[in-house]
Amino acid sequence: MILYHATPLLKGKKILKDKRIKKNIERYHQESKIVQGTTNGYVYLTQNMCLAYYYAAIQFDYLQGNNSYICIFKIEVDENYLEPDYDELKIVTGLDDSKMYSYQESLDKCDCVRLENDILLKGMKYMILPSTMNSIEPEEQVAIVREMSRKKRSRKEERLDIENKALQYWKWQQID
Repeated sequence: MILYHATPLLKGKKILKDKRIKKNIERYHQESKIVQGTTNGYVYLTQNMCLAYYYAAIQFDYLQGNNSYICIFKIEVDENYLEPDYDELKIVTGLDDSKMYSYQESLDKCDCVRLENDILLKGMKYMILPSTMNSIEPEEQVAIVREMSRKKRSRKEERLDIENKALQYWKWQQID
């Protein structure tokens, strides 16, 4: 199954250097009033590239320095290792009994799942896009990523349309 994970480029460079997305990391959402926490010890993934982009974009308030780009990883994952994203299910459904969902129900309800292992990136792909606050790239390109962020919970057809626009400017790069 193809899933996405995105992060600000500062963290993306470390992931690329290590050639793995680690499950135990320093999380930046702890001071956030916008983002509720995620449980450490998991890698969080989504089938929705726009949602992955959005979650990376909202981290910018908590990172230091000029970091105007986002790295999205396109990952092929064996479905046998996927778990429901209980944190996101709780937010989306408002229910505390989210542990009753399967990973497929988690994807259906909130587009998110989690994995209890580091993800090795050999053979996977990544793409670097400007952040929604980027002042370096042309405005028409920044407008595309802003639309991606806004369409995070839109119908699949609408998201695919903006993702295809993005692919006109940015290409997936192979990780060796």
